[in-house]
Amino acid sequence: MVNLTDQYILIPTDFSEVCENAINHAIKIATSSQSKLLLLHLLDKTSKSKLKKEHLDIEYIENKLVEKCNNIKEKHSIRVEYEIAEGKTSDIPQYVYKYNAVLMVLGTHGKKGLQYLWGSHALKIVLNSIAPTLIVQDDSMPKEFKRILFPVSNFTEPRQKVNITIALSNIFKSTIYIFKQEQKYIDTEHKIKIITDQIENEFHRFKIPIHTFQSYSNKNFDSEILKFTDEIDPDLLVIVTNSDIYSPSFNHTAWDEKMMFNSTKTPVLMVNPVITGSIDYIYNGLF
Repeated sequence: MVNLTDQYILIPTDFSEVCENAINHAIKIATSSQSKLLLLHLLDKTSKSKLKKEHLDIEYIENKLVEKCNNIKEKHSIRVEYEIAEGKTSDIPQYVYKYNAVLMVLGTHGKKGLQYLWGSHALKIVLNSIAPTLIVQDDSMPKEFKRILFPVSNFTEPRQKVNITIALSNIFKSTIYIFKQEQKYIDTEHKIKIITDQIENEFHRFKIPIHTFQSYSNKNFDSEILKFTDEIDPDLLVIVTNSDIYSPSFNHTAWDEKMMFNSTKTPVLMVNPVITGSIDYIYNGLF
């Protein structure tokens, strides 16, 4: 199982309000999990030009980060470090790898906001991270993840998000809401039943309470998820990225972005799929 204790949570920051919101969400997790925060500020050509124009230097950035770290330590008694480096926003996933971070947290105003903040590589940052990424919208209040929505479909590998979900559930004493996609064909229905049974058994093994529901339709599962989100008001939605958008039961809209920028502004934990057996990010016994 993924262990967050003594591990890094990475938060890229440019000192904007959306980044401040991401830091606050990370603080909530770190306070409960005894993990440590790493604030990352990358200097690109634009930011260096702005500093020069305002007659400031890197010491100004460092002072702001030191002040922020000290403030977090005093208020929350958690460990926090920072790094300043030259690079582009697309380099952010390298620092997830460098610090072996178990989680990255990104803040957003929504689709336009995130693209403005991180440039056109917003989704690439998420998809290139070896660790799950928590996307939080700008005005979402940091809170404990007591109610976690866990979709299960035939176009992603849902078992690969079980480990991190169990870790968060143990921290926050969560209840898991499994939401299965209705299947049109018997073979895929049988496949989903086997997968769901395995997932339920693993949650039961860790004594995590679960409720299982099925979607109303076998079409447009992304819309079904968002409708169900409206109904149960979860604190967190957990998805696997890189889904097959050409599945006949799938709405041909970018799955990842639709979940990231959901209208309910529910925080979304995005887990990248890995090749079976290549990384021990999936629990033993399912494959």
